[in-house]
Amino acid sequence: GANIEGPNQPCDRNGTFSAFSTYFHLDHVGVGFNLLGAVDGPRRIAGFGTYRNQPTPAPGWVPLGASADVQISGCYDAIVEDIFFLNPTTALRVTGNLIAGGHSNGRLTIRRLRGQPVQTGLTLTHIYDVIYVDDIHWWPYWTTNADVISYSKTNGIALILGRVDWPLFGRIFSWGLGTGVHIQQQASV
Repeated sequence: GANIEGPNQPCDRNGTFSAFSTYFHLDHVGVGFNLLGAVDGPRRIAGFGTYRNQPTPAPGWVPLGASADVQISGCYDAIVEDIFFLNPTTALRVTGNLIAGGHSNGRLTIRRLRGQPVQTGLTLTHIYDVIYVDDIHWWPYWTTNADVISYSKTNGIALILGRVDWPLFGRIFSWGLGTGVHIQQQASV
């Protein structure tokens, strides 16, 4: 298991950033944090923010083709809480670890996430035991630029559900993403 914890979310309710907070600058297009569960054990990340180098907003704007800022891959008993995603292409993805026999996910807790995902907020699949999701707030903290908002309203999805057994959802708010919940069938699961 592992625990990575910062001092607190780096942004208040008005989008004002604190100098006493921690950001991880993800200066690449790969996964930012991957909670990998090939061996069972609790994992927790909390109390920090992430940001990417998105292209400068302009007419016809599209986001960086980046992977998730946080990914959970074949993990049980993981907790992701109090994270601020400034401008991810995808904020958080839960997926199976399909290497070495394919590990599923379960008993996950995701709570108090804030930010402005420009394409996808949460993508959840390969969850064969309960997942708790609560207190999610997607809002234009990064920019209210019309080109970015137009892209997100056309292409953005707040929550994608694949195979998710026994999900328990609490408060989820999304502004600026065109689709609230997308449920997909997965032949491979």
